Amino acid sequence: VFSKLIICRIIIRYFHTATNRRATKAATLQAWVRADKEGTIIEKPGMYKLAYNNQYIEFTVGSQTLKTSKKLKDYASSAQFVHLSAVASATHLIVYINGKAVAEAKRTAQITGNDNKVVIGEGFIGAIDEVRIWNKALNADTLANDYDRYIVGNEDGLQAYYTFDYSVDNAFYDISYKG
Repeated sequence: VFSKLIICRIIIRYFHTATNRRATKAATLQAWVRADKEGTIIEKPGMYKLAYNNQYIEFTVGSQTLKTSKKLKDYASSAQFVHLSAVASATHLIVYINGKAVAEAKRTAQITGNDNKVVIGEGFIGAIDEVRIWNKALNADTLANDYDRYIVGNEDGLQAYYTFDYSVDNAFYDISYKG
């Protein structure tokens, strides 16, 4: 059962400490998504962006963009949720859907940290749930084992975790013990 789903645009601040600099070497962005219309899923402008664009999933790191070879509808019907993980390691960009790698490229772009706000759901129509932002590259085994379960919130490298289970007046809480 999914928690309360985010269907509107929200802006979240995180990465305001030294974590910001470490996040330039590796990161993982994760979310459950049911897409009705294209838009941004998760973005830290100037650093990372996970988006649904022209019916494909795109992962941008710095100036480099990786796009899935198939349309999202080829992985699931429009009524179904899919779990997206976008991983930027020191050497590669990888997009996973439901725990399986579907796109990969050698990382060529360098990025620098910034104090921009993280944006979730800008221009996106559909539902986004269980957003996780990490300052490390999660490996394939971890993604396959953990994408479909709740995590505790104190895992190593977890920088933000929004289950959208707890809200007050459209404010959502980061349960990562970091935010």
